[in-house]
Amino acid sequence: MKTFSKPLLACGLLWLAGITGCTPPAATHVSGSATPAGTQLLAQSAQLIVLAHVDSDWLTLRIQRTSDQTPLVSKDVAVSVAGHAIPVKAKPDGTYVLPVKQLGTTYTPTLDIVVGHDGIREILTGKLTLPQSAPATAGRGHSQMFWWIANIAVVFAVAMYFSSRKKKPEPAE
Repeated sequence: MKTFSKPLLACGLLWLAGITGCTPPAATHVSGSATPAGTQLLAQSAQLIVLAHVDSDWLTLRIQRTSDQTPLVSKDVAVSVAGHAIPVKAKPDGTYVLPVKQLGTTYTPTLDIVVGHDGIREILTGKLTLPQSAPATAGRGHSQMFWWIANIAVVFAVAMYFSSRKKKPEPAE
């Protein structure tokens, strides 16, 4: 039975820790009438309330009527940041999702939300507070993970090389 050397075992454990630590959390979106933790009031008018929840790579907007807090389902919802339109996807539960990576590089983007309802169009503006990791990792997450895996693979290969080398016999005198 072949035994593993300590450096090889250490590299294997580091590799395992790196792989399990780099696994992104499963993306979940707001659904149902329950408001998830971390939801913030983004904007409010006399008729509407816009709640925002950042989850992984998605921003979920919940638009409610001020009078009875019921979800407003509208096919006329548009979001823009600094004059740039952001694609919005309506969900069946009355929420609207959009990618966080398109909100720019600031941690406090100002969103302009246009909502058409009851024959009128309302423009609501609000400042969103993003988690410190959201915009910074939006474009670099995969490349950073690639470099971690590449570095671990190199260390693992070097450890395998040194652990499998045969010692030279000492010259006889």
